[in-house]
Amino acid sequence: MKMDNIISFNGINEKVKKIDSIFFNPDIPEEIEKSTDKYKDFVKDNIPQIKKSVLGLDIYKYSQYKNGKQELIPFIFDIIFNGAIYYSKYQALLENTDKEKQFISTGDGGFIVFPTPLHSLLFNCNFYKALHMFNSRHIYPELSKFIGGLTVRSSITYDSVFNYEKNWYGKAIIKNARILSKDKLNRFLIDKETFDYFLNRLNGIESLSIRTKEDIRKILKDEDEIDPKKVNFDNTEFKNIHVQKLEDTVAKETKLSIYNLEIQYLSSIKDTKNKQETSFVLTIGNSNVMSI
Repeated sequence: MKMDNIISFNGINEKVKKIDSIFFNPDIPEEIEKSTDKYKDFVKDNIPQIKKSVLGLDIYKYSQYKNGKQELIPFIFDIIFNGAIYYSKYQALLENTDKEKQFISTGDGGFIVFPTPLHSLLFNCNFYKALHMFNSRHIYPELSKFIGGLTVRSSITYDSVFNYEKNWYGKAIIKNARILSKDKLNRFLIDKETFDYFLNRLNGIESLSIRTKEDIRKILKDEDEIDPKKVNFDNTEFKNIHVQKLEDTVAKETKLSIYNLEIQYLSSIKDTKNKQETSFVLTIGNSNVMSI
């Protein structure tokens, strides 16, 4: 994923020096009174906000892993994350994936910045596919047995972000973190903006199961980071998709309008060495609609 409008410390600092002084000057107190409006305009002109989708992933009860297990969780997360990247590249949704540029680690998970909620949703499905492969001991079986499997909760938000010194910040990330912190039931949650994105483009997120490859290509035709003609989307992988509105809640003075998503996803594992293939259905999220 390419970096959009990267803001650097040196670039911002040089512009700030033109409208402000480094040290306090007691002879010009009236200038300080004007700083509120001055810096509002400065932010608007110099720190562009970009609307992006953010996928948040959180490992359940990471802090409670003991006896050498906790130290292995970041490594295992990378195994699963890299598997999700591999599957997403096959779908041609992440041709130029660079984990270092789009992933924000939190130690027990992280946030990934994507162009659209569709990218976030499909990547999340691929992440859970790789997670299932680890938990079911199809990969690293002895490590999986030692750890005892992982449980992950996820969330998608769609709002403004900005890129400062090659790191992502902004409303979409803050909102995502607050949704994950409020959830105690290991669900797959989305915000209203994500819900509306699918409603306006697909007649609802539930309709993914009947949309064709051409439908998806039409949605992505305005995205300059991928070639829609290469998209390898298979709608038959979605068996059931259920979305339910939860009660609005407030987290740190931010009102959150949230939807609960449950997806039954058909996938398969190919063992090229033994020339065998195993199909399975995995569930992403759950149907628990208790208030967050």
